[in-house]
Amino acid sequence: MIYKTERLLLGSVWEAYHGPVNDVVVCEELKLQAGRYYTLLIIRDHSTAKCLLEALEQARDQGRDAGIDLFTHYGDLCLVFDYKQDRTLSQFCASRRLNRKEREEICGRLVLECLGCGLAWPLLYLIVTQNQIHAETDGSIYFSFRLDLSELDVDIGEKECAACIGSLVCRILSSHAGRDGAVCRLLRKKLDKGGCQSLTELYRDMKLAGSFGGKTKLSVRFLNFFKRNEDRLFRILLVLCIVFGILAFIMLVSQIIWGDIPLMRLFRNPFERIGTQSLLQ
Repeated sequence: MIYKTERLLLGSVWEAYHGPVNDVVVCEELKLQAGRYYTLLIIRDHSTAKCLLEALEQARDQGRDAGIDLFTHYGDLCLVFDYKQDRTLSQFCASRRLNRKEREEICGRLVLECLGCGLAWPLLYLIVTQNQIHAETDGSIYFSFRLDLSELDVDIGEKECAACIGSLVCRILSSHAGRDGAVCRLLRKKLDKGGCQSLTELYRDMKLAGSFGGKTKLSVRFLNFFKRNEDRLFRILLVLCIVFGILAFIMLVSQIIWGDIPLMRLFRNPFERIGTQSLLQ
């Protein structure tokens, strides 16, 4: 099958996916750049094509534009993407013995790639949920588009993408020696409360709690410590306030009943007075 765009002449090489509403075909450029390969996303279902065009239009209105080539072929909507050989992020992490810092750096690159890719949020959400995230040998992140568009939801926004990517980051980090680091603990806490609103916020939280991104100042480390342990510190302060409140109440009752506070004797000099004689006079 030959597909022709305004600038490309593509010949199909193999069908990578056949689904209920769309196909994914890997094609070779036959004209200008022979030997270069592209991924062609072919949407056969007209309602799905309409929803996808709506999502792309919303992304452009929000300043997100991935520069996707669009054309029609016998009534089907076609999207053109660069093709790269699959090397899923999960396989990359499994094939290497990465320590926690290296995993945090990989996750940081993942979030930055999601921020800068310019893809419409519903499309990015499918990439994450359908395991289309890949890693180069140097750890750089890229996406593939072997997608099932029957799951496309135009109501998906940045908040849903941030929560989904945050969950993926937690899975990657928690797989290290079966222990959760500071980044994972902070993200789980925010995800449980539905507090992850954007990818920028997600990256900021990761950098705040993590060890990637270079050395941090001592003041920032103190701030990070208090942010990571704010619940524990609050509980400690609450217990101390209760204890001091009880002591103050006991001292007040003692003063009213006996006219003295026995506890305060600990802070007096026992040799100030002997009998009726004061040693201070």
